[in-house]
Amino acid sequence: IGKSNYSQTSLGIIFLNGFTDEQLTSLRGKTESIVAIECDGTVSTTKVPLENCDDSMMKPLLIKFKNTCDASCQLDTMKEANIGKSNYSQTSLGIIFLNGFTDEQLTSLRGKTESIVA
Repeated sequence: IGKSNYSQTSLGIIFLNGFTDEQLTSLRGKTESIVAIECDGTVSTTKVPLENCDDSMMKPLLIKFKNTCDASCQLDTMKEANIGKSNYSQTSLGIIFLNGFTDEQLTSLRGKTESIVA
């Protein structure tokens, strides 16, 4: 997969922007180094099943914040949703890994469109 088709973070996460079914099949076989391949948007592939691409959810959930929402804004958003610090970890990339939540808390986060992208 060419470098123009992905971006890499310092957290061990790679965001794939373009790939073929064959490339994805190859990645799925790299179980010694890849923990999971998940969706963060609409993905259309018929040959390779992916995790987290339907109505089921896996933890942690990745909460992606808008560029205009700094670290303080992110913490305020989590506080407004009544989510304690022990239930998430914050990154310097505008992403929070949410490990524990209730349906009410998740509903509250979904309503925070002024600060949350996805």
